[in-house]
Amino acid sequence: MNRFFYAVWKYWVIVVGVIFGILFLPLIAIILLPKTDQSRNFANIFIRHLARALLLCVGIITVVKNKSRKKSKSKQFVYIANHRSYLDIIVAFMIISPKTRFIAKQEIFSWPVIGYFMGRLGHIPVDRSSPTARKRSLENIHKLVRSGSSLMIFPEGGIHNYDKILHPFKKGGFSVAVETETAIWPFAIHNAHKINPSAKGFAIKPGYLKVCVLEEISAQGKEVRALMQESFDCLHKELKAKND
Repeated sequence: MNRFFYAVWKYWVIVVGVIFGILFLPLIAIILLPKTDQSRNFANIFIRHLARALLLCVGIITVVKNKSRKKSKSKQFVYIANHRSYLDIIVAFMIISPKTRFIAKQEIFSWPVIGYFMGRLGHIPVDRSSPTARKRSLENIHKLVRSGSSLMIFPEGGIHNYDKILHPFKKGGFSVAVETETAIWPFAIHNAHKINPSAKGFAIKPGYLKVCVLEEISAQGKEVRALMQESFDCLHKELKAKND
């Protein structure tokens, strides 16, 4: 019975996704006609509400808990989160500020539809094909931060399909944080890999997602590896507490 239900639910999710795409992607494209930061920020606000509505329509309820004890005076961050499901990307849009741009693999920008909107929204591709390409990507990220934007990265470098709750971090985003003295703001996503297990192709079911927004971590005066380890420990502690 469960197998039949989840099979039917998968097609329901596809139908809902197609309907949302037909209704709202043209509107987002119109918002993004002017290539300005203002239009991109407004589009991100629209996508935030759209993401929450989409998840509700497919039976996924997201509960956000803010564990940060003080309100930050900073307006710019490098947001980081764990990454075990494609749902993490949708959830991130609900957490980050509208002035945030994703750092994503170069290949994503060549995907139909998704790649087009990634480019229009001003997200930054990372090309790891050569040292020169990596250097150019890093320069673009620095330029983006210095223009006043925040960054969203999944520091594990991709989705990892195994029982380990957190994979070792890559240092790119942390080097930018140190060099620009931009605080790290971590948030932990619980249960996404159970609702949408990426290892099983396209599989999804209804359920509860919990997101814990953690304390920001200052990058001032820190070495890259020290900041990376502190950020890893912070996320790992939260994820392990809910995993025990």
